[in-house]
Amino acid sequence: MKKIVKLEGKLAENTQKTELLNQSLSDIKSIGDADETYKLAGPSSSDGIHGVVKGDGIIKIEGSNTGLHIHEIRHVGQAIKREG
Repeated sequence: MKKIVKLEGKLAENTQKTELLNQSLSDIKSIGDADETYKLAGPSSSDGIHGVVKGDGIIKIEGSNTGLHIHEIRHVGQAIKREG
């Protein structure tokens, strides 16, 4: 019985991870379909702050690692859907 509960927990966790990955793919598609030009970039300041910076006709999605880029991509995806 313990093993079934443990496996059910792992299944639920994997289902949630799959949903988050699908959301990331949807956000990336929205960015690709947008009229604006987006670019992944490192942080513009030395303190490692991440975020989204508009300027020079390009919107930079700043982060110091993949996790931060995906986090910021989620914000951009949300903004695109609100504007769309």
